[in-house]
Amino acid sequence: MFTVSKNKTTNPISIVPYILPRPCIINKIFVEPPQRPGIEPPLTSQKVVEGLPFSLKATIKGHPVPELALQKDGSPVENVTYDKGTKAFEYAKPSASPSDSGTYKLIAKNSVGTVESEGKLEVISRVKDGPKYEPRFLYELCDKSVDEGNELLLFAKVDGNPLPIIRWEFNGATVDPAKYPQTFDGEKAILRLPIAERNNQGLYKCVLENDEGRAESASNVTVNKIYKPPSFVQKFTDQEQVNLIN
Repeated sequence: MFTVSKNKTTNPISIVPYILPRPCIINKIFVEPPQRPGIEPPLTSQKVVEGLPFSLKATIKGHPVPELALQKDGSPVENVTYDKGTKAFEYAKPSASPSDSGTYKLIAKNSVGTVESEGKLEVISRVKDGPKYEPRFLYELCDKSVDEGNELLLFAKVDGNPLPIIRWEFNGATVDPAKYPQTFDGEKAILRLPIAERNNQGLYKCVLENDEGRAESASNVTVNKIYKPPSFVQKFTDQEQVNLIN
């Protein structure tokens, strides 16, 4: 950019370059406003068969980061995991016992307020009244087709006395319960794959066993490939584009 000026002695018009000032960047500091605590998702009632693992999980919202307390039937519960960085709460036990039954209340508190959430846990005994009998399927697995990226849910309704030990298999190998959630509430046996991938396609079996016998049911699962148009996962800046061209 140029400006026009006059010389006071000779009065000629001269062109004087005008240099624009360099831009000044001011660092912006984001201050998170105070927020009332929140528990997401809230605790819910659940059933678990004696001897099986169970857990209570939630994400704790709020600023300042809330303090947390878990109670069972009004008494404090120890061995609770609460990561204030990720705001993740978990209370888990590898083997449920009848003494774990009760009403659990989660309390989150900060300077803005307090929020509570509660749910009832019922631990079901494996042995029922009456004669013993071998395990059986009241509702068997069925073949399923799911698009990749979606949830895969396999479900069976089972019975037996004592209640059977349940094992899930995929192409002949036992499914790791630490990797894929498995639940059994005394009636419904469920295997859940949150995000189905192509390598999850194959033959699944639900195997029931107790002292009286054994039963199994199978499901052929197809995971459909989903094609998507190409896209950039990261955009280039103007300077990066110039560097690529040069």
